[in-house]
Amino acid sequence: ELDQYCRQAIIDNSRWINQWLGRPFVLPHIHGNLGDQIQGFSGLQSLSTYAEVKAKVAQAHLQGCQYCYTHNGMCSTNRPVHIDFSGLPCEDNSRANHKRAYFEGRYGKLYPIWARMHKTRRTPLVILENSPDIPVDEIKNLFAPDYNVYQLFLANVVNISGIFTMQWSCSKEDGILPLLTERERFLVSQLDTRYRNLYESSPTENEDLFYFLGDRFEFTCTWSAHSQALPAFRKSSAKFLHRPSLTFLTGQEKLASLGWPVDQGTATEMHTTPLPTLDPARADQMAGNSMHLGCASTVLLLGMVCFGPPKPSMYSCVGQGRN
Repeated sequence: ELDQYCRQAIIDNSRWINQWLGRPFVLPHIHGNLGDQIQGFSGLQSLSTYAEVKAKVAQAHLQGCQYCYTHNGMCSTNRPVHIDFSGLPCEDNSRANHKRAYFEGRYGKLYPIWARMHKTRRTPLVILENSPDIPVDEIKNLFAPDYNVYQLFLANVVNISGIFTMQWSCSKEDGILPLLTERERFLVSQLDTRYRNLYESSPTENEDLFYFLGDRFEFTCTWSAHSQALPAFRKSSAKFLHRPSLTFLTGQEKLASLGWPVDQGTATEMHTTPLPTLDPARADQMAGNSMHLGCASTVLLLGMVCFGPPKPSMYSCVGQGRN
């Protein structure tokens, strides 16, 4: 993990899990640049095409240790792993990026390294969370012939109306519009016009309508109008505007929409303690770097059930049947 704030979030979450489990699990090893797993990675940066990088990585030597931010020293990277759940950068595969270049993009060099690492260390189950448009055929090529690759699509877990309660105390006519920058106000007016033209109704009548104010209208229209789902959260400080109430989506609300137990009622239902989210900046940072907890749990459960080893009791039952 390159981002120092993400590294701290991993440690904080591990401590939170230890706290509600009541068992002191060892804190995870946190290494930096995935590219440092390859000797001479800096030389790969000068290569112009993905095919060149892929060929070099196939012949390169993997490092056996790397600096660990948890233990402030060099730690082994050859530890056995039963399940890997990765979230490699998806900017180059995302529809929100009008210049997306897929594996030829900025982060394309990481995918061959990631695949080579798991093939060499024989990780039994590898899960990748990414954009639906990721070129799956190339992922299959990277893991061939040792792995079978399946792409899973998960539908929206909860409708927006089920996770968002409209509450506001400011004027419904003005709301927070005076607090927006000139660019943001112009973007809201552009999105309003687009919505009226497409749906022949007022955007204020759609209780599930959110605008993301961080993109340029000329490049992309980032809102919930088409999908009825919140746009993907990002690490940037750009705002998500709930159009009918003219309120911003807070960091806590973002985490709640991602399935995290931020209030006592949800935490009780999940048999945990609430995720610490009192710091708005930290909650926003967490939301921008988090997978959807429900989706991640579903995929992890499917992976363990479908591809995990059978229980020892299953072997004993087979043996008894033969006897």
